[in-house]
Amino acid sequence: MYAVTTPLLVNRHPYALGHTPYVMHTLDKINKFFSAKAKNIIQVKVFMNLIQKAVVKKGDKYLIGLRSENAKYFPLHWDFPGGKLESNEDPFEGIAREVKEETDLDVKPLEVLGVYEFDLDNKGKNTHCFTIYSTEIISGDVKLSKEHIEQRWATKDEIRKLNIEPYFEPFFKEHS
Repeated sequence: MYAVTTPLLVNRHPYALGHTPYVMHTLDKINKFFSAKAKNIIQVKVFMNLIQKAVVKKGDKYLIGLRSENAKYFPLHWDFPGGKLESNEDPFEGIAREVKEETDLDVKPLEVLGVYEFDLDNKGKNTHCFTIYSTEIISGDVKLSKEHIEQRWATKDEIRKLNIEPYFEPFFKEHS
């Protein structure tokens, strides 16, 4: 488990009521995501796995990868490129690094599109926080990484028919 020791933001605005709390892990860079929606923000300390995912698009198609059968979570599920932050790593640098490692693409992270929490360890509380970033492709050609057994470009409708990770549905509902 990745222990977070810096304060996180939890959106307590009515916009988020009925949804899992929005947890942000970089105060300075991600506050703007909530500026138009949140009036009541509190600081808390949270211990959970922080996972970042990148939306890499060409037209109406998203880059997705099929996780290997040996993956700890969601083997043989389709996924956006991304992974965990390294210790003290800037989230925007971290997602660019993960995309490079998994696809060989150089991308520029633009903004946070959404944050989704799930209890993937069956602990009765959320154990994983997925932060989804929009990106712009700078350079490179897509290459298959060791973590995936296939990569492809797919539309939202094509992705929804696949075996996908749980954050896709709330992401696509918010970004239809």
